[in-house]
Amino acid sequence: MLKWPIVVVVVVGASAALVAFVGGALPDAPGQAPATPPSSSGPSASAPVTPGLAAGDANKPAAYPPGQSMTVSASPSSVAVGARLTATALKVKSGCKVKFSLGSNSVTVKSDSGKAVATLTAPSSAGTYPLLAATASCSTTASAFTNVIVTIPPAVRAPATVTHGVSFNVTVSGFPANSQVAVTLIKSGVLVSKTVTTNGSGAGTVAVVLTKTGTYTVTATKGTVTAATTTKVL
Repeated sequence: MLKWPIVVVVVVGASAALVAFVGGALPDAPGQAPATPPSSSGPSASAPVTPGLAAGDANKPAAYPPGQSMTVSASPSSVAVGARLTATALKVKSGCKVKFSLGSNSVTVKSDSGKAVATLTAPSSAGTYPLLAATASCSTTASAFTNVIVTIPPAVRAPATVTHGVSFNVTVSGFPANSQVAVTLIKSGVLVSKTVTTNGSGAGTVAVVLTKTGTYTVTATKGTVTAATTTKVL
């Protein structure tokens, strides 16, 4: 390649720009490979960016993986009325609080490492209730729900004391709805059996007369569901 001082005048439109190459080099000859452009240590403008992150943040971990939704679960998922249960939300965006709601009860907690946990009290009436979880104090909203079954524990009730020969009521609750529940009243040498038909709420009442004095064990049974109490006949 030949070298000597050379002056090149480039005319663009009506104006001229004078470019002087002192000790410059002539262009590469035809067939000669072009010079390699200098490399840059900075990131390319077209460098891939992690989804959900701004350009320039490609090296920062995503606090909340794109495409993943918050979930909520209850443990246990079936509880007695007024009992306590644990609610857990997963895949919670970093820095968000979570409000859990079950019936009229609610509690808000701060998430930690994508997880939020709270203790709730079950409603006082039996039924199926949605357990709701929703983000709070957060730039991104998310919500989830699952069902919690609230039940009434099986029970049988009778007066603590009754008079022999006088009718009294034995009441059952928390048993299968619209079913036949066997009720027995037992003391040494005496067995009295009755049947209670429950209503749609699993409750029912039967009248009983005991003629012999003493303390009786009162038991109500339907399949594997059972409950017991005592009554004293005077």
